[in-house]
Amino acid sequence: MSRTGLTTTAVFLLIIFFHTSHSYAQTLNIKNYTSADGVPEQMIYDVLQDDSGVMWFATIRGIYTYDGYEWKRQGVEAGVPAVQYEKLYKDKFNNIWALPFDLTYPFYFFDGQNWYPKDMNVGGFVNPGSIHINFEDGKQKIFITTFGRGVLLNEGDKWRWLKRRDGLSNDVAFRVQEFNNIIYFLTSEGICLLEGDSINPINGLLLNCL
Repeated sequence: MSRTGLTTTAVFLLIIFFHTSHSYAQTLNIKNYTSADGVPEQMIYDVLQDDSGVMWFATIRGIYTYDGYEWKRQGVEAGVPAVQYEKLYKDKFNNIWALPFDLTYPFYFFDGQNWYPKDMNVGGFVNPGSIHINFEDGKQKIFITTFGRGVLLNEGDKWRWLKRRDGLSNDVAFRVQEFNNIIYFLTSEGICLLEGDSINPINGLLLNCL
């Protein structure tokens, strides 16, 4: 990689570090919500807020929303199963994606009106680190990092695993991040970037210290 590329990447990482450090310095007003307030499940694995301000929750028994007044399980009419969901993701079109723990179930997304299943058929269970959806030249790519199984990639109707044998530094992949139209994978043994169909490590930059 060129010196310019390394510099750009270093700045990108510093921005992430600064943002994380700054967030710890803030004083937050915290209110605990329990079953007495109408919280339907106590085991919640992920949370996000959509563009309209509604809060979304991935729980052990389905996907729930809270609009400040009412808790509601989502996707009942569409047949979205009440199973354990590990991760939520909001793409640039404000679609909400819900990733199940058991990958024999579909990866569902909600477009604001309807739910749609995206079959995975990869089997087994997943401990996800992060999700990122890339839209390039009208094509959608879904990246899911996992703690131990590598990175799961979807292109169209096909899912496949990206692992150490494919160039990933380690199959323990914490995060996928897009910066300046480049996809980066942060693993337990360093940072890799996706160049075309090749995964290449960024040698000499923060290796083994993520």
